[in-house]
Amino acid sequence: MTKITLTDIVNLQNENTAVNAINNNNATIEAAFDNTLSRDGSAPNQMLSDLDMGSHSILNLAAPTTDFAPIRKIEFDTLVLAGAST
Repeated sequence: MTKITLTDIVNLQNENTAVNAINNNNATIEAAFDNTLSRDGSAPNQMLSDLDMGSHSILNLAAPTTDFAPIRKIEFDTLVLAGAST
């Protein structure tokens, strides 16, 4: 399902209609881009809903540095093995 709907341009015979359709399409695309999560840190740069990875892994997950940071399997295994030896 598409998140944006653009106006199809059938012909360029009516210049005003074609220009308006192109400008409206550009505005729609610009608004959609402005509403995406930014990789360069510019706003908006926050997740406002859950992200479903569809059974795919999260790549390059950093090691946890706070109590609520996600933990990687390597840290989990280290904790489990350390707990098993005590």
